[in-house]
Amino acid sequence: MSIAAIVIIASLIIDATTEIETSPYILAGAVMIFIGTWVWRAFSSKSNDN
Repeated sequence: MSIAAIVIIASLIIDATTEIETSPYILAGAVMIFIGTWVWRAFSSKSNDN
């Protein structure tokens, strides 16, 4: 989770400093990584409880 957070923060900083045209795609990718990591951790913890 920490690695994904670092990637998201880094991409947000890059978007803020460079203002590239593809920044929406980078932001969407960071959001998808965050959601995917959260869903994966929730699913793995649920399967571990069983």
